[in-house]
Amino acid sequence: MKSGRIILSNSSYSTHDLLLAISRTTQRLKERGVSEHDRVLFQCSNSFEFIVNFFSLIQLNASIVIIDSQITEEEVLHTYFPDSQAKWIITDRLTESAPHLIFIHEVNSSDCQDENELVPFLMDQWVKKEDAIILYSSGSTGKPKGIVRSGRSFIENIKQTMERMNYHNDDVFLPLLPFSHFYGLSLLFIWWFTQCSIVITHDRYPGKILKAIFDHQVTIVDAAPSSYYSMIKVFQARPALLEQYRNSEVRMWCVGGAALTEKLAQDFQRQMGQPLLDGYGMSELGNIALATGSNPVGCGQPLPGVMIKILDRNGLEKSLGEVGMIWVRSTARMSGYLHQKELTQQKFINHWFDTGDLGFLDENANLFVIGRAGQAVNRMGYLIEPAQLEQRVESLGYVNKVITLEDDKKGSLIAIFIENPRNKEISVIRKEIIKSIPNYMYPDLLMLLNQFPLNRNGKVDLLRLKEIAKQELLERRTMKEELIYD
Repeated sequence: MKSGRIILSNSSYSTHDLLLAISRTTQRLKERGVSEHDRVLFQCSNSFEFIVNFFSLIQLNASIVIIDSQITEEEVLHTYFPDSQAKWIITDRLTESAPHLIFIHEVNSSDCQDENELVPFLMDQWVKKEDAIILYSSGSTGKPKGIVRSGRSFIENIKQTMERMNYHNDDVFLPLLPFSHFYGLSLLFIWWFTQCSIVITHDRYPGKILKAIFDHQVTIVDAAPSSYYSMIKVFQARPALLEQYRNSEVRMWCVGGAALTEKLAQDFQRQMGQPLLDGYGMSELGNIALATGSNPVGCGQPLPGVMIKILDRNGLEKSLGEVGMIWVRSTARMSGYLHQKELTQQKFINHWFDTGDLGFLDENANLFVIGRAGQAVNRMGYLIEPAQLEQRVESLGYVNKVITLEDDKKGSLIAIFIENPRNKEISVIRKEIIKSIPNYMYPDLLMLLNQFPLNRNGKVDLLRLKEIAKQELLERRTMKEELIYD
């Protein structure tokens, strides 16, 4: 690593500063008892300290279990720590003291100035580990799962990503994503290998982001769709801010972590004059397909070593352009789910992985992702895919999520949530939706929300939406029963 800086709101660090800090922190971790091949649970928010401690653990050849910085102390100690079978916890959050806890401030090495402590950084041995990294799923649709990745498959996928996206060592990254999840972590490795600069900010207001972009000549921005939704809303209210964004040095606006709706992609292209470059990846398989400046179509084409096929629910392959289940075969596949051999075997069939997502391929092998397939539900004798209903509602110009609930009479109930409905009356929206769908898809519940609830990774919290739908339907049913008895 020869150049580039780590830039924070009120300080910055050179590559030399970083390597010196890694050397000292590695030594301090050894002094605390952390040894080669230990499994370490690591929890830290995006910061210089995250980078130092993470790469120090790589230097120690540790198996690194990375969890979100917002996970509560109780969950860390009583769920993630025992489930991961880690020996240590390194954190910037916990307050409870215990022999296996190491607080980051105890090994903080940013004040280190002794040049004699600088040792060469090597990750060769760590890359050979079968459990180099363990990531936990976001839990947006259920209980989080530990996902075990080998160092070799992880790093090979990172290097293929770098080649596809054509990053430069004079680029300046601005990742608006947590390093504790695959998307953000992959950017951290890309920054490391590219030897460019990276800006770390916790501000999410578009005005603050713009300041960071101009102050540090940012060229690459990566964010979840929710961040770009926020930008679009502010641009509509502040056209002058939009003009400043359009005049920035950003050459790639990248998006991922959740499905990109066609409406958001079109709104961004129209306002910014540049495309949102979408990608498709997951912790289990790494990056799968990536759109580029020269091919900004859908999620782009598969990376080398990746094959994609689209199947119906009977396992028959769909034709080009037809929506079905996305199955992926990749050399970057995970080692497996932690302590869940049976689930791992269920997800892989003849080396093909069931992503649980719906999408299609075009004639140029570009992948288009519609969203989570969820569980197809039977309603009045018809099989309904929630993601396809979402697509129909989106075609009317509405950002939406569809939730289904079991029901004895109909087989299932359908709830449609609409975000930011532009001051339209709910009765008007309902009429528009009903005109565009068959009667067996009519929603039992239509709710308007200013903003969807988000989980720790910036994805729409589907479990929370399901809770809201259950509560609302229960209250309406109770009101009807009270009217009958009155």
